[in-house]
Amino acid sequence: MGIRNLFRPVVIGDPYVLTVHLPEGLRLESAEVGGEKVEFASQKETATVRIVPSATKTVQRKMSFAE
Repeated sequence: MGIRNLFRPVVIGDPYVLTVHLPEGLRLESAEVGGEKVEFASQKETATVRIVPSATKTVQRKMSFAE
């Protein structure tokens, strides 16, 4: 299960954090953001994805979830 094709512009050096609510029993399995280094974590009810872009550009975010 995944979310794809979320294109967003980002600015070099600005930190971005995306927080999503997780339905019971799901966890964030992986995250990709336009080739940038990604930190991600699943908590009990939320998951967070964090990047600090290396360039100003438009990035595609991809997240995969698992039970």
